[in-house]
Amino acid sequence: MYVAKCKQYQPLITVSRKISLEERRALAQGEDGSHLSVRQKSLLLEINRSSLYYCHREMSADGVTLMNEIQEIYLFCPFFGYRRITAMLKGRGYDVNRKCVSRLMGLLGLRALYPKKDLSRRRKEDDVFPYLLQLCPPVQPNDAWGVDISYIKLFQGFAYLTALIDVVSRKVMG
Repeated sequence: MYVAKCKQYQPLITVSRKISLEERRALAQGEDGSHLSVRQKSLLLEINRSSLYYCHREMSADGVTLMNEIQEIYLFCPFFGYRRITAMLKGRGYDVNRKCVSRLMGLLGLRALYPKKDLSRRRKEDDVFPYLLQLCPPVQPNDAWGVDISYIKLFQGFAYLTALIDVVSRKVMG
């Protein structure tokens, strides 16, 4: 008998969609005294049966120290990928392979910084504005200013740097 199409279980199916995934898993795993099997409960609650049997493993102390080492290397060399970080760790005496370093970098959310493909190529959808200083070039200081906004990636987010620059004297005004 296919439980999900059975009319007596339709109210349970509509209620299960309003419950969070963690609560549905707890309901399926708990002993509620019902005659339903785990398969039927997973069908009713619309969760995968394989997720009921999987138990997450805790991170070992070696894995935590390895993650700290990876973060330390990445902090000083953010342009290193998993291969170079693996070589650095092997130089420090750790017996680790590239797959483990790649997995831990994914868990930490670290990716190598490098220029992406076609970074300087103009998009056809963007507007092109005329160069107005060509008609009246600046001769004296304070004739024209330029603004530059840059962001610097830090360990916990970004810091924004804004500079107001005089075009003629090239001094930073503010």
